[in-house]
Amino acid sequence: MHSILKLVPLLLITLLCTLTSVHSLRYYEMNITSARYNPDCSDHQSSVLMINNQLPGIPIYLHKGERVQIMVRNNILPDRPVFGGVGMVASIHFHGIKQLNSVQSDGVPHLTQQPIQPGESFLYDFEVPDQVGTFFYHAHVGLQEMSVFGPIIIYDSKNSDPATAKKGRQLRDGPFRYDDERIVALSEWWHTDRGQFEAYFRGTNFTNIFEAETYLVNGQGIYDTGVDLDSYCRGYAIIPVDQNKTYRLRVIGGMSFRTLGFAIAGHTMTVIEVDGDYIKPYDVDYLEVSPGQRFSVLITTNNEIDDYGINLQRRWSKPAVDFPTNGHAILQYRKKYSTFKSWSFNDTTDQPSGERILSRATLEPSFPLNDTIHWKWNNMEPYYDVHPVVKKDSNRTIILKSALHKHDGLTRFYINGVSFPDHNTTVILHDIVNQTRPLPAINNRDPITGYDKYLETYPMDHMEILDVVIQNTRTENEPCRSHPWHTHGHSHWEIAYGEGEYNHTRDGHIRNVPNPILKDLTLVYPNKDERTSEGPGEIEYGCGWAKIRMLADNPGVWAMHCHNIPHAHMGMMIAFEESPELIGSGKSASWV
Repeated sequence: MHSILKLVPLLLITLLCTLTSVHSLRYYEMNITSARYNPDCSDHQSSVLMINNQLPGIPIYLHKGERVQIMVRNNILPDRPVFGGVGMVASIHFHGIKQLNSVQSDGVPHLTQQPIQPGESFLYDFEVPDQVGTFFYHAHVGLQEMSVFGPIIIYDSKNSDPATAKKGRQLRDGPFRYDDERIVALSEWWHTDRGQFEAYFRGTNFTNIFEAETYLVNGQGIYDTGVDLDSYCRGYAIIPVDQNKTYRLRVIGGMSFRTLGFAIAGHTMTVIEVDGDYIKPYDVDYLEVSPGQRFSVLITTNNEIDDYGINLQRRWSKPAVDFPTNGHAILQYRKKYSTFKSWSFNDTTDQPSGERILSRATLEPSFPLNDTIHWKWNNMEPYYDVHPVVKKDSNRTIILKSALHKHDGLTRFYINGVSFPDHNTTVILHDIVNQTRPLPAINNRDPITGYDKYLETYPMDHMEILDVVIQNTRTENEPCRSHPWHTHGHSHWEIAYGEGEYNHTRDGHIRNVPNPILKDLTLVYPNKDERTSEGPGEIEYGCGWAKIRMLADNPGVWAMHCHNIPHAHMGMMIAFEESPELIGSGKSASWV
């Protein structure tokens, strides 16, 4: 349960009166600063960026239909330079928020805004008219996201918000009822300075992505329990619960690299939400959480009072890396939740306060020994039936074929032969609104990929139904990798997936996802190989694909990228240019 008192300096609630309705306006401030930080009780402090000196950053709480303004200030000090990488500019993306009529607040440098320079600020301003559920925000420059992120929770009504619901009554969110909720944010932590990390990925020394030293839950973890831990070590994250209650856990995949398994000893989890959309309750023993993915699960605390281990395991990492990690947290049954106070250490008094746990729980969950392609997705169904758009024919199909290649000593990901450009100095959205950019022409589109080489974007027509095939590939001596693809400005439906190389004549009819759910992230799984190239160059194999369906109902300039952040940093990203002729009229032009 969050405390409004803690947010008083950051949150201002006013009323906006219009001719037809009254909506509340919430206001938050985020101050991005540079810091040396150690969340995993190790002997290393990494140079990173943080929001309001917190990890994760401040939570944003909204009710459906509200408007929010978020002032982001880049307070990276000139005397704390970041050597290498992308330097000191910043931006914030609100992951999963559709930004209806507010594309300017999507937070992607050179697509929707200029990056925020040190000493400058940017006001993000948007409404959430029809969204509820679990979301998060994160930086969208380089690898800043590894430490610049935080939860966004949108409640269906005051009856679903623990801060406003009547005391003693169950929370009511859409069709679901439960006693309370907890946020569980997962992330990774490297013992490498962020700037050095960014420079490594885009430099000549790149070989592979190396594993995080520690996997964190709510910003806490222990790198090595075998060493002496000092008073500043907060230990493992504790999730306190009362016995014999039903809790909603909002699990946020804030990782930058690995897809993780998430499980709780002695507890079955009932999935009720994926990426901000309700699904029919479905029981699982573990979650497969990709970077950028969110779940809500219900658990019932009907076991004996004890500490129950929460474990994180890598998925889709074999054979190179084994599954187990040091990611661990404690679901702690308590007789009275209000007695819990998290650990802190006061430098002035040299005294600690609160509680901490420095050893793993005796009760720990188990995971399957092997990965399963497509996990449990085929068993999940939308709560309110499959959307009619899924049952229609699409207007067209485009193919996004990803590949990893090295040129001139630099390793980059390419989509249809193009690595996402990093040379832009202007903002596409501003050029559209100022009418200094030509409109897309149908005859400039590649008929297979949909790419416009003159605009360097993928144009979308207003209200068209677009099927997008995301194709994995690998070369002769490289493994096939999993790729979690995220769509900005839109949720989508995964309607099909398959082995090898997608062939539209052979595979275009496939619809092997029985009841597609609406989500904004789809993991494209490594699957069986199919050789696709011959000759003296590198031999290439298609090694799995997924087909997603989008409805072009939100004019804007929208990124779509792999949410494995090093992959995106190395070029695995595209831009949809959707109905640009409908952008910039009326109030939407006021921010240029």
